[in-house]
Amino acid sequence: MSGGPLNATLSGDGFRFYRWQEVGTEEEFDLLSVTSIRKLCGEGYGLVNWQLNNVIDTVFGTVKRPAIGKRGKPLKGKYVYRIEEFPSEFAKRYMAADNQQGAMDMLRKWTRESADEPRNIAARRGTIVHAAIEKNIQSDRIERDWVEAEFMKLSARDKASANTGVTDNDVKFVHDAVRQYEDMRATVPFVIIAREPQVFNLTLGYGGSADTIIWFLPEGTDPRSLPPMRLVTIEDVARIGGYLAVGDWKTSKSVFTDHVVQIHAYGAGEFVGADGVKNHRLTELLQATTKGVIVHIRPTGWGVHTFPFTEEVFTGFAGSVAFARLLAKYPRANVLFEENFSGGAVDDEFFE
Repeated sequence: MSGGPLNATLSGDGFRFYRWQEVGTEEEFDLLSVTSIRKLCGEGYGLVNWQLNNVIDTVFGTVKRPAIGKRGKPLKGKYVYRIEEFPSEFAKRYMAADNQQGAMDMLRKWTRESADEPRNIAARRGTIVHAAIEKNIQSDRIERDWVEAEFMKLSARDKASANTGVTDNDVKFVHDAVRQYEDMRATVPFVIIAREPQVFNLTLGYGGSADTIIWFLPEGTDPRSLPPMRLVTIEDVARIGGYLAVGDWKTSKSVFTDHVVQIHAYGAGEFVGADGVKNHRLTELLQATTKGVIVHIRPTGWGVHTFPFTEEVFTGFAGSVAFARLLAKYPRANVLFEENFSGGAVDDEFFE
């Protein structure tokens, strides 16, 4: 995880591309990642509004808190922005900069980063929870040493944004989330066929790493009677029954339409592969998936949300792929111009 997904690179603007060149062939494909496609097309209104509020909170020294009613209980859906420090840390740094360009540049960078800081914290915690799930680490093994070791495997960008390193709250979040994951696995009858399969769609021009391919078993099936998951074939699924789904683990506070769209993208992959080699067994299983699933894990509970793959949702994603690839290909409008005319009006006052 430290260097990102296999066969993926980051552009200078932070967009991820997957490179695919099948072994024995010369044709190369640079494919936009599923997550970068959404960023290129523009972040959702809710996220942008949230980022702006984070910057305002940084400048004002305020924190969003639930509004309290007359009986001393939080009011559902009501919030206020309470002053946490006055003057704010921003105000102190601004005055300390003393109109020096270098100090002002650093303050500008610090303030800009505050737009994403709460989300970055959530992303770091989510990545470590993902690692525990992928490695099948039990909750009783989730201690500070393990969390810190996983933290050191994060990307340089993620580590740099964590000014305080690993906190006690981070350790508790990861531990409690993994405990909830264990409770979910004991309740919902499914098995994991693939972890982090790399999915490619050369026709539309995208790639990505799904979290998992899941086999939901028929009621009463004993998982111990199944073949090893690394050997399960489409014939086994047809013989035993149940259904296959492409899944993502989510640790965010809520699940969003974007999550459903993202999983549709993985479900519509043409094949699974890595390092230029197609995995035919997993490709057959991927193409047999009929549903998507969001496994929502929070420190206080869990949810498993399945949905069918629909043409309506995938068409929406396919349109965003075309738009995103256009923007990535032409980041500047001038290359699309056929002719250029320029000039400027003469200021009449010059002749007076």
